[in-house]
Amino acid sequence: VTKGKMTVTGFSIDRSGSTIAFSATDEATSSEVWVMRDGEAKRVTEMTKVIKEELWIGQSEEFWFTSTGGAQLQGWVMKPNGFKKGEKYPTVLMIHGGPAGMYGYSLMSLDQHLLGYHGYAVVYMNPIGSVGFGEEFAAGVSGHWGERDYLDIMEAVDYAAENYPFIDAERLGVMGGSYGGYMTNWVVGHTDRFKAAIALNSMSNFYSGTGTSDIDYMDHGVTRGKNPWEDVDYFMSKSPISYVENVVTPLLLIHSSEDYRCPMDNAEQMFTALKKLKKTVEFVIFPGSHGFGKVGKPKHRVQRLQHILRWFDKYLK
Repeated sequence: VTKGKMTVTGFSIDRSGSTIAFSATDEATSSEVWVMRDGEAKRVTEMTKVIKEELWIGQSEEFWFTSTGGAQLQGWVMKPNGFKKGEKYPTVLMIHGGPAGMYGYSLMSLDQHLLGYHGYAVVYMNPIGSVGFGEEFAAGVSGHWGERDYLDIMEAVDYAAENYPFIDAERLGVMGGSYGGYMTNWVVGHTDRFKAAIALNSMSNFYSGTGTSDIDYMDHGVTRGKNPWEDVDYFMSKSPISYVENVVTPLLLIHSSEDYRCPMDNAEQMFTALKKLKKTVEFVIFPGSHGFGKVGKPKHRVQRLQHILRWFDKYLK
């Protein structure tokens, strides 16, 4: 019904069916109210204008590329605040949760704009397993976490570095929460190309994690319907904890103590293993639930952002 690159967050239709009121956001605008009559949509609020007068909001450029798996993949690059042509900037790869989540035409997270404001380019994309591209694409990662999805993400970094010369490929960071946190843990166990990493509310051990989450990972596309005692090797092969000896990237683990989706022992195990191996790792615990970064107490949300910025500033600048 609507046209243009935006994400509709809610709508209401009048009794006659001729008028639709809806809220929508895009990459540089928070949710605004629109009214559509006779197929023509008009924005009727300007709430983002006030925000933009006081805050820096980054602008992202969309890109598409063909993966080695043959899929057309979507991604974005955000230029940093104060961008100057010819200069190179430290760059952070952001990985969304899910895996049945997606990045789209919306204002995205504070993390992204905070990093952009402080001089970082930001890359983000939708690997296989993301929603929005059909059921087959979304289900393509089922039973195969850490395989095609990992390759898609790495190929997106390759594409961005090759096509956006302001990206400093020698100063790359990676971060993500939930599934994005799992993938961050996975990434640092499989490549040394990143100079800093932050795993938020992550998973690290599917063997010990079975039965501890408020969603059953038996039915979450990870374990192929098997019990851990039926295939120990498979469960551990999909667990980032199995690859800690390979980690050379400084890793910051951030978790909340009342996380029932990705219980905190996942971060505790990852932290303890890396500490025993004398790797560079820190662990920060906050009160709150799985989504505390968005719905937690304001002071904790601010502190979380401060830790993110501190970690990347330390290792990428």
